[in-house]
Amino acid sequence: MSTFKTTAIVLAKKIFFEDNRLYTIYTEDCGKLDVLVKAAAKSSSKLAGHLEPFSHVEAMIVKGRNKEMVAGVRLIKYFLFIDWQSLVLANVIAEIIEKLIKPGVADKKTFFLLLKLLPFLAKEGTLEVKRLFIWKFVWQLLNTAGYGLTEISTAVFEKLPKLSEPAAAVFNRQLLNQYNSSPFTSSVKILQEIEKYTLSFLEYILESELKSLKTFSYDKKF
Repeated sequence: MSTFKTTAIVLAKKIFFEDNRLYTIYTEDCGKLDVLVKAAAKSSSKLAGHLEPFSHVEAMIVKGRNKEMVAGVRLIKYFLFIDWQSLVLANVIAEIIEKLIKPGVADKKTFFLLLKLLPFLAKEGTLEVKRLFIWKFVWQLLNTAGYGLTEISTAVFEKLPKLSEPAAAVFNRQLLNQYNSSPFTSSVKILQEIEKYTLSFLEYILESELKSLKTFSYDKKF
């Protein structure tokens, strides 16, 4: 069995079998991977404590016959979110990556975008700006995965909500333009339009709803 070392961001974990856990990580060198940690649920585990979701780690990965396994890990930084809304937004990103990105496809750009996104979500800031920021990330992710607007049939857009002129201007200037580094500005109404448009597009591509967003909407008070 061969081994390799890489830096990674932990996106999710789930029960695999008994005390074993399966972690979804996004690595700098290999893209998304599902890695196994044996006996991770036991208190004696020396690895699990460094592999909580939204941890930035350096990991030693062993390539097994069926699954990659974590042989060692060093915690670089754990991103702690100051409110539950920001945590939900981080979970939305994790779910989209898990559903959209194929395992083992290396993409350093996405890795470093994640390293930029997570600390932004973890710090204090306006919720509307954070939401606009994650949808910008999502459209960059869609483009990287081959689902950019220019690659999709126009028949798809007939099924999507129509953007008003102000919303379309913000969408094109601040979300699709990856070189625009100016501060995000948007009204809640425009953000709602963009979010509805993006979610409709995602549901078409993923053929499913985002479970992580069900607890969080503008229709609810928080």
